Amino acid sequence: MKLVWDKPLLWNYVGAYAYFLLPIPMFMLLAEWLSKAHLEVRHFQWLWKFHLMFLVAAGMGSLFGVVSISQLYPIFDGIFIVTLLLLIASVLFVFNRVRLEQKILILAYFGFCAVMMLDMFVAHGWVSWSSVPVSSGALLFAVAIIGLSFNHYLFTQRRLAKLNISLESEVNERTEQLTVMAEKEKLRSESLLFQQQKLEIAGDIVLALETCHTLEQGLDKIGNSIAELCLPYSGVFSVVNSDNWQDIQCWGRNVEMPTSPSVAVIEQAIFDQKQGLFPFKIVNKQGVVSYVALLQVKVTEESRCYPADQFMPLLERAVDKINMTLANLALREELQRFSYEDVLTKLKNRRFFTEVLEYEIASSERNQEPLSLLICDIDHFKKFNDTYGHPAGDEALKTMAALLNRFFRQADIVCRLGGEEFVILMPRAKGGDCLQRAEQLRLAVENTKIEYEGAFLESLTISIGIASWPELSVDPQRLFQEADLALYEAKNSGRNCIRMARLN
Repeated sequence: MKLVWDKPLLWNYVGAYAYFLLPIPMFMLLAEWLSKAHLEVRHFQWLWKFHLMFLVAAGMGSLFGVVSISQLYPIFDGIFIVTLLLLIASVLFVFNRVRLEQKILILAYFGFCAVMMLDMFVAHGWVSWSSVPVSSGALLFAVAIIGLSFNHYLFTQRRLAKLNISLESEVNERTEQLTVMAEKEKLRSESLLFQQQKLEIAGDIVLALETCHTLEQGLDKIGNSIAELCLPYSGVFSVVNSDNWQDIQCWGRNVEMPTSPSVAVIEQAIFDQKQGLFPFKIVNKQGVVSYVALLQVKVTEESRCYPADQFMPLLERAVDKINMTLANLALREELQRFSYEDVLTKLKNRRFFTEVLEYEIASSERNQEPLSLLICDIDHFKKFNDTYGHPAGDEALKTMAALLNRFFRQADIVCRLGGEEFVILMPRAKGGDCLQRAEQLRLAVENTKIEYEGAFLESLTISIGIASWPELSVDPQRLFQEADLALYEAKNSGRNCIRMARLN
């Protein structure tokens, strides 16, 4: 100590204060250990606080000269013996309730205190002088603390190891859970994308149907896109052809279709999670259901993101929307047909003839091709109606319409102007050809008996007027007027004859 700092008095003070300080950490350590055993430790706290107050008072008194350090040793020894006895009594009262390591610490501490008290007795002359192994007692206590601390360290390490294993297990479990959740979320995302794509395809089919003018065009549109709607599942799309199904589109593996488009076959068809039969149908104004196409889908391979038990209802909803659009398309087509078609004879009407005449005139002028027009009128048709009645007259008009369809080309346009008057527009036909065809028609009408209610009525005759451009007419826009004048001339010539327009 002199080599470090040559202050003997200072070192005496340091040694005294260290001696006075010795019970404080011991009492605090015991209070801490016993508190972990859920024991009452307030008196331990009073003991170390009392010793702390004595230490502060001794330091202040010695520094200010109120008392000398040598006078404080007996006082401290007496206080220490009393507090130690109180501590022993308190500890013995709870000794059986503490753990083994706490018992070891208490016994080591008491051993150290016993050595210190023996040293005090020797110092005060209460017992004969002898060498007291205070250092051995302190070493024993220190070894006990170190041993217990090391045991705590090992216990902590074992707990940490178990905790690490537990944490790793929890981390792995959470990682697996997150992986499963991520996979489910990925499948859900793919499922939503798949569903959105199919709904967009169904929407595109509906939009395409809205641009169609006929049911046949609409079915062609459906056939071009239906495979994309049903993939990755196999299927067949068929349309009604007479009394059978005609396959329009096939994809995936072979799927057998019903052989007859009857309602019974369709209604008895199997519909489950593995296959489905989806009819395309229209309903007319009378409420009659007509099947126009049929879609059969079969699960030949599973979709990872969208299972069949979800896809079949989705496809059913899409087909329902398409059916609604098909019904509207069929209704539009029927209304359009009614607006251009004569109900009785099923021939095109005057409105249709007016529109198509303008188109054919423009086409003939553009291509410099001939265009001919015939107007036919049934002779004395009013007298026929008055004689046999209007139902018989209607039958005569139907017979006339059938003859017109039979005697003219498919490219020719046959219309009923109204009443007993008919008109035939013949693109790319010259006047001579028209005259020959008209004569054949006149003879056929004259030789045809009208059958009505099981009886044959008298034959009818017709008068025909013909106009042809550019052979018999200078202006194609006047074809109808010139054919009408030729018809008027035929009627004035005694009827049942043909007259051609004259080139002026």
